[in-house]
Amino acid sequence: MIGIFTGARIKELDRYTIEHEPISSVDLIERAAGMWVYEFERLYTQQRRVVVFAGPGNNGADALCAARILNDDGYSVEVFLFNVNGSLSPECNEYRKQLLNCSGIRMTEVVDQLTLPELSAQTVVVDGLFGVGLNRPLQGGFAKVVEFLNQSESEIVSIDIPSGLFEEDNFGNNPNAIIRATHTLTFEYPKLSFLFSENADYVGTWKVLNIGLSVEGKQTIKTEYFLNT
Repeated sequence: MIGIFTGARIKELDRYTIEHEPISSVDLIERAAGMWVYEFERLYTQQRRVVVFAGPGNNGADALCAARILNDDGYSVEVFLFNVNGSLSPECNEYRKQLLNCSGIRMTEVVDQLTLPELSAQTVVVDGLFGVGLNRPLQGGFAKVVEFLNQSESEIVSIDIPSGLFEEDNFGNNPNAIIRATHTLTFEYPKLSFLFSENADYVGTWKVLNIGLSVEGKQTIKTEYFLNT
């Protein structure tokens, strides 16, 4: 059986790993992004243009780290970092500073208005806007960005969970404000919402990536949900 952790316990497991391995939060993101890029590069060659949409939290930090690795590996990468409230997580800000000193990557920091890029069928979008822990539907500019991405011809690869999708119950969510991913590369275990048929169009093809979260932590932190295989 595979345990399926809720949003609060996902964060608890991350903290447990950071404290007991020990490993810094930035190094854990580095590890996760490295595994994510490995799977991404099995799906898409360097001939594909990559456009990364990164939010202000740690899902955005994952996206920025992945952008740097993809650039190092020879991909053409463009990044849009959403910092509309001027409040990035410490990890996201760390990777923002890294990308500012990274040659080859075009990064636009969105603080007010956004000129949306042209996206084609040859473009691959990396969705790193919002991760687990989201508890209300996306609204305003973020909802418009999601709608724009869903209407494009580009394939979308989500980091951990499609932006806008709640990791558990999506009753009351806005279906027009959820990324419709082609692929979702998720960390360590599936999210509960992946297993409901009504969410299939959002999640697309999904794969679990082992990023080395604490085995002891998984045994210590309890969950009510399990997947039998």
